[in-house]
Amino acid sequence: MARMEILPAVYLQIYRNIEKDKLNMALVIGNDRAYGVDSEGGVYHEHPAEDPLRHMPIMEKVELEQFVVRCLEILQDKGIL
Repeated sequence: MARMEILPAVYLQIYRNIEKDKLNMALVIGNDRAYGVDSEGGVYHEHPAEDPLRHMPIMEKVELEQFVVRCLEILQDKGIL
């Protein structure tokens, strides 16, 4: 697990379990996931910024760099950055 703090209450959290082929990437604001991308067994889904509780299947792999760039865009859109 890795955590990258952007501001005191804003951070990116990355969790990887190689044995289970699981990857969870989340943008957290306060105590809530504001955006996320998860993968289990190579099958990806997104928790969109508009509705982070929703699961939207996505067909392609999301790289860490893509995820970070998207999170920065979301933070800019929200006026946090």
